[in-house]
Amino acid sequence: MNHLKETLHQIGRLKETKRSGWLRKGIVQAESVADHSFRCAVLALLFEERNDVDHKKLLIMALTHDLAESDSNVGDITPFDGVSTEEKHQREKTAMEKICQSLPGGEKIKQLWLEFEGGISKEADIVHQIDALEMIFQAQEYEAKYSINLSDFIETAKVKIQDPQLKNLLEQS
Repeated sequence: MNHLKETLHQIGRLKETKRSGWLRKGIVQAESVADHSFRCAVLALLFEERNDVDHKKLLIMALTHDLAESDSNVGDITPFDGVSTEEKHQREKTAMEKICQSLPGGEKIKQLWLEFEGGISKEADIVHQIDALEMIFQAQEYEAKYSINLSDFIETAKVKIQDPQLKNLLEQS
């Protein structure tokens, strides 16, 4: 039980871990990783009425896709941090293995995270798109709030959105 409590405190640090991309753009009051993951999970709820996806899988992936970032050896690594894709994945995998050892249902969470990371299911693909759409929404909010141009974030993420339901939501924003 003590390990679980330590793991939950570690995961709680995501509430204080600011998203690096926004900090790099000078946004001092940047959202946290937990803020981002929360809205991703809410976006996953939009698929509740769809019969072509596993809703529980979507929600678990959305809630846990960034858990590894709570590990001090990982954090919010971006392409600008000089860490190779392979190294980033290995750090995150090691962190997820450690985190999932303490969580109830941890083995299932780890398998779903690996599925998400590998993009090997429809649900994983949709959560990757949700992740991009959430970033677009956040960028639009920062543009309006701070009169800053974040089109590089928006345009890079837009090309990832292929699901018709998410595309429709994007077009409405």
